[in-house]
Amino acid sequence: MIKVFVSDLDGTLFDEDHQLPSKTRSLITMLRQNGYRFGIATGRPRMSAETVIEDLEDLVDFAVFENGAEAYDFTNGTQIFQYPLDRVSALEVIQNARKFNLNPTLTVNDKMYTDDGSRFEGYDSKIRNILVVGDVTLAVQEAQAKILVNGTPEALQPLIDYTKEVGNPAYKAVKTATDLLEFMDPRVNKTLGIQWYLENHGLTMEHVVAFGDNDNDVEMIEAAQIGVAVKNATDSVKAVARMHCDSNIENGVYKFITQFLEQ
Repeated sequence: MIKVFVSDLDGTLFDEDHQLPSKTRSLITMLRQNGYRFGIATGRPRMSAETVIEDLEDLVDFAVFENGAEAYDFTNGTQIFQYPLDRVSALEVIQNARKFNLNPTLTVNDKMYTDDGSRFEGYDSKIRNILVVGDVTLAVQEAQAKILVNGTPEALQPLIDYTKEVGNPAYKAVKTATDLLEFMDPRVNKTLGIQWYLENHGLTMEHVVAFGDNDNDVEMIEAAQIGVAVKNATDSVKAVARMHCDSNIENGVYKFITQFLEQ
């Protein structure tokens, strides 16, 4: 029996402007009022997600951030942080990115640090307001959730190839958007954070419908009882999805859940 819905944000639940549609917000509230649980699973850090959904803690039951490295159960106030990158690995990723003239970025608490602020000129003002431009190596912590590297697909590909060639088992590279590559501990994925929440409530992935669009969603789409790929999903996500729905700009998640409830 399905009891939980969980969705990625960018490219899945959010529209083309990276906003939560009002009718989707209303649907989430209705689901919870009718006994279902709703959560999000995103590559974003918490502070980034909350620049878009300021009342996130009240809107959903749980949230998985940093691709699974952080998870929060808003119903009881518990949280978990797991498998961060060590400082040496984080610094290695940054130096590798710089070799290919790419822009490494990381988050610490409520700030985002980046080498080149011009790469974020098109971003929402709320993101730019938390941006600190300078040498990101000065901000690296002993335990760092992940390192982000942004650039065009063509610019990122040499770094992807180099990372495979080096083959450092301390980290993996996952493409989370066409212009974004994320480096994290190999054990980290969204399913890890979702399962932590489920186990605390006597539930399993057999109770879950999950929605996603990009390669960092593959594990949760494959593990869910019903894994759903939006129309704009990557081939990797579509290959493991049990079902498909319309794209994010067509409100695919909203339509799928509405039709699911009508069955």
